[in-house]
Amino acid sequence: MTVGNLIYNNLGGVGPAFGDPEELRYGPTIQTDEGRDVDLVVTVASGDYFVADDYATFQGANEDFGSINVRDASTAHLSFEFRDSETDELTEISNFIFTLVDIDQNKNEGRHGEKLCVNSDLFSQYVVTTTTTLQISEDATTCEGGSGGSWSFESSAAGFACDNPTDASFLKTITCEECDQCASNPNLEPYFPIDQSDRAVMFVSRQPRSAAPSGNHITNDASTRVERPIAPASVTSTTLHRSGTVEFNYEIPCDDCSETGGRTAPSGTASSTRVEGGSLVQL
Repeated sequence: MTVGNLIYNNLGGVGPAFGDPEELRYGPTIQTDEGRDVDLVVTVASGDYFVADDYATFQGANEDFGSINVRDASTAHLSFEFRDSETDELTEISNFIFTLVDIDQNKNEGRHGEKLCVNSDLFSQYVVTTTTTLQISEDATTCEGGSGGSWSFESSAAGFACDNPTDASFLKTITCEECDQCASNPNLEPYFPIDQSDRAVMFVSRQPRSAAPSGNHITNDASTRVERPIAPASVTSTTLHRSGTVEFNYEIPCDDCSETGGRTAPSGTASSTRVEGGSLVQL
């Protein structure tokens, strides 16, 4: 699966391509076993969608990533769908990997951070590093507060423009010397080095099976990576397998907010660790 070309760039009708349908559309991102091209379509699932004043600079695509801007002190309820490139019909994808990267925050206390929420039945597993800076929590309710369960992944470490990933398949460590902001400002040196993998979470969707795995698994092939189940052990298949749709809630929490600012969520496919047959393999 690849991010593909940006076809439409008008998520929620806020532009910048105002003449496009109210969605982000990337395609083709993947091909089915039957040879059908499939697009990835992002829409606003519910509620209002707000962006920063300078959102157009960041919206749609950045390097090898899809990119979505969200305004400070707001939450975007987003739906990701796989749709046939020709017919626009929903398409079931049994096996794929989806990564959100650069989940970090402003270095000033109280300024904008980032928080991702995903319902427990939408993915088989998530993958993070054992040194992740993300604060990970499980809730007994869905992201919307209903019956079910969910997982949250919240930033805890400061990020800078120089540490933004450009290649999902090569998340690397950025030193102070490699960052112009840090090299010219010694006060920033305590924030470095920054491992891009520590600010990423990779979601894994697999073929339906008799039961999701239980417990945590650290493999010998990638001892710095950890694989955890999201779905309860009694679940035999995920919502994604049935509908071709998955939803994320992406929140920008802050106390001392900018009235015009926001954060941008880059998303990609497989990151620099991937899953094969139950074990994690370093690329």
